[in-house]
Amino acid sequence: MNRGAYVRAIHELEYFRGVLKRFKAEVREILLAVDRDAVRTIEWVRTRESYWVQSVRYWEDAVEDARQNLARCREEEEAEEEEADCGPEETALRIAYARLREARENLTVARRWLDRIERVAGEYRNKSRVLESAANETIDQASAFLRERHSYLATYAGVGEARPEYQIASQLLAAPASIEREAETEEAGLDAVRSETLLRRISNLSPDGRAALDEVLAHPLTNGPALFRGLGNPALPEGMAAAIPGALAEILREHPDVAGLFTPLSLRGPGAKAWIANLDGANPSAVAGKAWEVLATAKLLRQSSEGLQIRPDDEIAFGPKCQARYEPQGRLTQELLCKLVAAAPSRWAKFQARHPATARRTVESDLHIGRLYVDGWREIFVDFKYTTAGATYLKPSELLGLAVALATGEIDEAHFVCCNGRFWPVSRARIDDINRLLGRRAIFYHEDLRWEA
Repeated sequence: MNRGAYVRAIHELEYFRGVLKRFKAEVREILLAVDRDAVRTIEWVRTRESYWVQSVRYWEDAVEDARQNLARCREEEEAEEEEADCGPEETALRIAYARLREARENLTVARRWLDRIERVAGEYRNKSRVLESAANETIDQASAFLRERHSYLATYAGVGEARPEYQIASQLLAAPASIEREAETEEAGLDAVRSETLLRRISNLSPDGRAALDEVLAHPLTNGPALFRGLGNPALPEGMAAAIPGALAEILREHPDVAGLFTPLSLRGPGAKAWIANLDGANPSAVAGKAWEVLATAKLLRQSSEGLQIRPDDEIAFGPKCQARYEPQGRLTQELLCKLVAAAPSRWAKFQARHPATARRTVESDLHIGRLYVDGWREIFVDFKYTTAGATYLKPSELLGLAVALATGEIDEAHFVCCNGRFWPVSRARIDDINRLLGRRAIFYHEDLRWEA
């Protein structure tokens, strides 16, 4: 008798679709990273070209001045009918000629390299677009095929369209007693306390909250078990736990390829964790701070905070690091610190005395925004600060690291966002010191962005 096929592990097809989506996002991230490096290189060579153009003009003027001085010396020699010592003027003219020749040669080299780099970068962009288009088309086709097979097999087996993680959530709410409940939560790695906390929090969600949780779990990039561990963490404040599903749903809806939420960044984030892994900590203050990053990001999707807002066409990522190659003995770091001490000794001298060579090698952004403007790509650093004390402090080493990243062009602007409070006056003053040193307003601070449970 034909009893039909015994269909199992249908959810593996959906998991494979998620892997393909992650691979698609990683391909895009890698290609964008290379393109940004090419843009920075071109911009740097253009600055060198501009420098040598100015240098050529300077030494042309110097040659003309030296020639006039030498001519004046010889005229005086003829007028006085005595042999005058025009050696210094001749030496100055020879030096000016040599410097002019050197500047012209360097200008030629800079223009030659600029032409080569722009040509190679253009060829790379054309090939990368073809590669990205081919990868997207192939992955989309494979994803559609897997989706179709998953739907077909799910209908055949009578299990519907729910993702395995959401099946866990549904069964958690439906299971009446401990044995079944423990079996269902084992896949998510929950202990008894977290299991009970998760069950209570899911059951207390509003209908919109449950719909948002369902939407998040249905997203191919979501790590369901890790999300359950975070939502079941007793260190996470209750109000934030209730708001996180809705915030995540907003972010994934507007930016489905967001990086760093559920998977650690492979570029610009050595040793970094995914955002969701930090929600699994034991320190209530630190866990609340990580939750605030997502809640504030969702809020910036809906409204602007003094000009800071996330646009639909932005590229966003959680947790990338700036200045991964930043050496503590770096000459630029010490040069910037010395200038800050000279300009504002009351705010920087004590820090310099305690940290003659700062040990901070990287500066991590809670949220990194990549934005395309008419004049090119811009990198925007955002750091969220959560406080219950009414005010929070910015470390001088963090501000100095940002100054280096801004001076080298690794980022174009930086924003500090404080929830439910303000920054200490000394922190705001240090930000103003750095902006004056850089000659532009590059670091911004936003205070008293409200979130209530």
